[in-house]
Amino acid sequence: MKKVLYLLSALTLVFTACDPMEDVNAELDAIAEGKKDDGLVVNKTLVAADYQFFKTAAPAVATRAAFASEDQAVELLPAFVDSKFPQLGEGAAVNVTFSQTLYPSLSSAVSTNARITVSNAEYTALGETGNRFDNEATDLAAYLAYKYSATNTPANPPVERQLVAITYKLPDPADNTKSITAKKSFLYLNGAWKNIYHVSDADYTSTGNGQFKNFDETNSNAVLLSYFNQFLANYYRTNNLAAKIGDVQYVSYTYYNGSTSQRLATMIFDGTNWVDGPSWVENPAQMKTNTLKFKKTKGVWVVDLTLTYVLPRADYNWIGIDNPNPNYGTATNRANVAQFGSFFTQFPTDTRYWTQDDINKAMIALIKHRFPTPKEGIKFEMNYKVYNGSTVSQSTFFKKNENGEYEVYKP
Repeated sequence: MKKVLYLLSALTLVFTACDPMEDVNAELDAIAEGKKDDGLVVNKTLVAADYQFFKTAAPAVATRAAFASEDQAVELLPAFVDSKFPQLGEGAAVNVTFSQTLYPSLSSAVSTNARITVSNAEYTALGETGNRFDNEATDLAAYLAYKYSATNTPANPPVERQLVAITYKLPDPADNTKSITAKKSFLYLNGAWKNIYHVSDADYTSTGNGQFKNFDETNSNAVLLSYFNQFLANYYRTNNLAAKIGDVQYVSYTYYNGSTSQRLATMIFDGTNWVDGPSWVENPAQMKTNTLKFKKTKGVWVVDLTLTYVLPRADYNWIGIDNPNPNYGTATNRANVAQFGSFFTQFPTDTRYWTQDDINKAMIALIKHRFPTPKEGIKFEMNYKVYNGSTVSQSTFFKKNENGEYEVYKP
């Protein structure tokens, strides 16, 4: 009877301690946690619906279905890749192709607007005599700093996209004892006052709006844009300036719709005319396609800024002959690489032979020559030819180390 009890106890121990499903699950968990997908590359092209992923973090990206810059894509895409490809393991890579605007977003909105006239008291406070500015540019800059300052009581610091149209007096060029009235507009942009195009009295007159020297609801938006194109074209022509595609100008104008206010129009040069900037830059025609590679490293998707470079024939000449200060190879093997456009690696005892160390030094010298100011974090895949009985292609990867020097690495 004791033998039977011992047998039953042993069987119970086996069944409670060796649940096969527990072992299987544990093994699967271990595989999942340490899953390796080295060399696996997935390609993903974003479609319109994909951009909705960014509607919280970057609403403009979702609206435009495009990133404003490559830096913005680098910042936002890892979260998208992680949510889209949760099954991919360590070492996997995803090439993401996306739309990117060619030009930064533009707006004609202003935070505040004001139409002000410099008072006699303000001229006096600034040390001006005769109630006028004698040095227009410097005096206007001083006036803006005086008028809009955090040290004023009450504090009145400038705010981003603040529009100010200033009326002031200057000496009359024809008679210095007299003064004339002048007007200019300034936009506070990126922390500084920017002198922008101010629609003049003559401009209003030229468009049939000279009586009140303003625009109103009888002037449609399309009509106003045509006027601004005309004004800017005349300004560039008169001042012998040449506009290039993508140039931006801000136009300040007075508008009446029950009350008078100062408004802003942001114009961009499309290569032929000055057009409405905000709508032009959002047009799909003004976007480009870009591709970034993200690699899963220690569980995190990191952008892989690897530039793949294939040496053209001229680079072998530079390595062999044109580099004035080569720190690699010998005169003999450098002459050979320039002559044949490949590195001789067949016989180590041959005077034409290139060691891998010397090839690496030549590649680093070439990188510094071709890419003197590379983008931070960029890596290089250098593709070159070697001769080891036949001519074949070979690749070596380089990146900067903590000391800022290039070194070979294995991706």
